[in-house]
Amino acid sequence: MKKSASRRLDYFIRAKFGNLDNFKKYINQNSNDEYIEEFISWQEEMEFIAEEYLSYLDFLELDFKDSNCAELDKNEFDTIVKPFETKIITSFADEITGVDKRRLINGSVIATEEDDEKIHLLLSNAQGIKIIPETVIDTYMTQNPLSIGTAFNMANIHNKGIYNLILGFYGNNHDKDKAKNEEKIKILESFLKYDYNIDYETNNDHYFYVISTAKNKVLKKEKVKEKVLCR
Repeated sequence: MKKSASRRLDYFIRAKFGNLDNFKKYINQNSNDEYIEEFISWQEEMEFIAEEYLSYLDFLELDFKDSNCAELDKNEFDTIVKPFETKIITSFADEITGVDKRRLINGSVIATEEDDEKIHLLLSNAQGIKIIPETVIDTYMTQNPLSIGTAFNMANIHNKGIYNLILGFYGNNHDKDKAKNEEKIKILESFLKYDYNIDYETNNDHYFYVISTAKNKVLKKEKVKEKVLCR
């Protein structure tokens, strides 16, 4: 199984069942065809929710569609920027299809704080580790599935103070991992050094959280705002 497919399965298990034990109980009580049908249905819904999430980013007037933006740590299944010019920096680069290869950068971005408290952005891959020049990217973005480690790394990118940041969580209100996603948001907020915006949206049974910051600007901290999309 490819790395991206394995991560997709883990994402499905956490969202629909909460943990591996509950998933195993489901497998034991249902046929293979029922499991496949459930997985396909969930995947189709997530693709639809991702489209709604993109519309929400447009509604918030966030810039993410050109080559000055880089999406981090996504794979064939969970990247959302294929239709645009956005760069994709990921260790899953060799598994992503249907995009200009010049947009793909193989590796992981690591934001590390040195002894002088200066934060450096590093690109790590099989060829080694090198510093990413500050002029290459204006905006870094990512979205679920997100680990605490990835969220902390995004906080460090924010804390460098010179980049736009777009970080999103979205899903079905009935997902088993919604509460954990909200917990990750609270943890992330505690690490953010500068001001930020956090926006919350619902549309039918779907929810969307977006944390965003703007480089070289002081943003007023806002409480979570709940609005219902009018379509």
